[in-house]
Amino acid sequence: FPLFSAKSQFTKEFVQGAWYIPLTTRTVFAMSGRVGWIQPLGATKQSSSVPLSERFIGGGEASHRAFGLDLLGDLCVDPRDPRENRPGCTKTLFNLGTTEHPRLAPLGGSGLLIMSAEYRFPIFGPVGAAVFTDIGNVYGTSTIRLDDLRYGIGTGVRYVSPLGPLRFDVGYKLGRRVIGTRDGKAILEDPFALHLSLGYAF
Repeated sequence: FPLFSAKSQFTKEFVQGAWYIPLTTRTVFAMSGRVGWIQPLGATKQSSSVPLSERFIGGGEASHRAFGLDLLGDLCVDPRDPRENRPGCTKTLFNLGTTEHPRLAPLGGSGLLIMSAEYRFPIFGPVGAAVFTDIGNVYGTSTIRLDDLRYGIGTGVRYVSPLGPLRFDVGYKLGRRVIGTRDGKAILEDPFALHLSLGYAF
């Protein structure tokens, strides 16, 4: 959009894959992985100059299920003082609310890594279930840091309807982070995320 001087130069790479291993005639062990990078070029010197619509986001029923839709990432709150940011951290989330009443929204990042593993098994008739683990994060820069992964576990129920599998998943965050403070006490991320959707996660 030259009228608004909205020019941005960058490269973007993204790769994903999924593997399915039948364990019996009705049970499956499924795995998925996705990784992506964005590198600013030319006059676009910083990752923050890349358009929001092109940045990576994560979290949700087809992504990291321990987090709400598009809420995987980092608010960079320093746990020692929730009023300050952690040194060297690049935000991929921002707070639409206040420190006392945080309300998170996606800002997006320039790096993405998400890995998932899921065991799917029948219960009765058209009803099945699954247990899963999701690992990954959205990074403010294109550097994928394996020491800054977010971990989640969960379980879900699937009903094979005429429209496809109706899926209900519950994800639980391991290692919740501080997102604010109230009355001198730290506010942590919500422990659970609930998802209702059609189709499998991958």
